[in-house]
Amino acid sequence: MLISSTALQKQKTTYQKLSGVDISDLCVGFLPAFRDLRTDETHLSITAEGEVSPIHLIESLPIDWVAEWDAKGRAVTLSPTIIAGFFRGEQFFTLQEIENKIWDA
Repeated sequence: MLISSTALQKQKTTYQKLSGVDISDLCVGFLPAFRDLRTDETHLSITAEGEVSPIHLIESLPIDWVAEWDAKGRAVTLSPTIIAGFFRGEQFFTLQEIENKIWDA
């Protein structure tokens, strides 16, 4: 399965509420990021201005992570080995890992 902007929005909707806790409460210290499951390479989600994004954006990821581009040259689909998650400190977490843990304050 390829990850697209639509898939990211669906993930956000699916995980918007985790065990009665709003995901925005959990995201203190969590930065949107992506991981290549094949290589374990990770990248933060970056805005066009080069700043860390508050949401998952696929436009700033490595070219070889992109499976499909639109007519204007924008990334629209990532390769099947790329997953969305979050960085906290130096560790990458998937959405499922965040859901299954209780985080410190």
